[in-house]
Amino acid sequence: MKKKLEEIIKEPSIIFRVNQTYKPDMTTEEIYEITRKSWVLGKRKFDAQYAFTVYRGNIEEVFKINSWNKAGDNRWEFEGEVAEKEVRNKYIDLSIKNFFKKGEATPIKYVNC
Repeated sequence: MKKKLEEIIKEPSIIFRVNQTYKPDMTTEEIYEITRKSWVLGKRKFDAQYAFTVYRGNIEEVFKINSWNKAGDNRWEFEGEVAEKEVRNKYIDLSIKNFFKKGEATPIKYVNC
């Protein structure tokens, strides 16, 4: 039986797919900047504790979300920091590409929130 994404990622999180802006040689700070802003998000964002940077179905980085700020009309950005080591070690380099439908356009996915 196929596992659900919620069974793999236990923490309340948002997955941000950054296929258009991610480059393999980016610094952690550059990855943070492309992950944290500027997204159209619903109320569930307030329940998320972590932000996952996903490039081509692979988790590249994990950030702890500390707060949310408006970033223009209907757009939001989070303030945060690199997640704690045990969370990062659990998820970085994990492939979750099987959890996206082919042609799925939405760049965000809520998990457990």
